[in-house]
Amino acid sequence: KVAAKAENAAADVKLRYAQELDKLRDKQRIASEKLKAVEEAGDDAWEKVKATTDKVVDDLQAGIAHVVSYFK
Repeated sequence: KVAAKAENAAADVKLRYAQELDKLRDKQRIASEKLKAVEEAGDDAWEKVKATTDKVVDDLQAGIAHVVSYFK
C-alpha cells in the first residue's frame, strides 16, 4: 500500500509539474509577443506598450517563483 501511495504521489507531482510548466510556457509566449510589440512600437506608443509589458513580465516572474517554491 505504501509503495502504491508513493507511486501515485509521484505521478501527481509529475502531473502538477507539467501543468505548471504549461502555464509558464504560456506566460513566456505572451511576454515574447509583448516584447516584440515593444520593439516595433513607435515613440508615441511606448508608454502604453511599456505598461502592458511590465505587467506581463511581472506575471511571468511571479509564475516562476510560484513553481520554484512549489517544487522545493
